[in-house]
Amino acid sequence: VSGDDIPLVDWTSDSHILTGTGQENRLGVMAKGNHFSLYINGNLVKELDDDSINAAGHFGVFIASYEQWNMTIYVEEINQWNLP
Repeated sequence: VSGDDIPLVDWTSDSHILTGTGQENRLGVMAKGNHFSLYINGNLVKELDDDSINAAGHFGVFIASYEQWNMTIYVEEINQWNLP
C-alpha cells in the first residue's frame, strides 16, 4: 500500500444522496472483472472500467473527508455476493 488515495471517480454530488442530520445512505459496488457499477440508495449512478485494479478476493471500506471536519460515519453492515 502506497498511502496515496486514488479515486475511481472524482467527488460528485448526486440527487440520490440523502443530506442533513440523521440521514442514511446505502452505497453499492458491483465489480465484475474490471467493470464497476456504482449505486446510491439502489440507483445506478455510474459505470466504469479500470484495468489498474487487481483486488481479487479483497474488499473493504475507506472513508475520508476533505471538506467536512465535524462528521460521524457509521458502517452498519457490509455484504458480499458472488456473481455467477
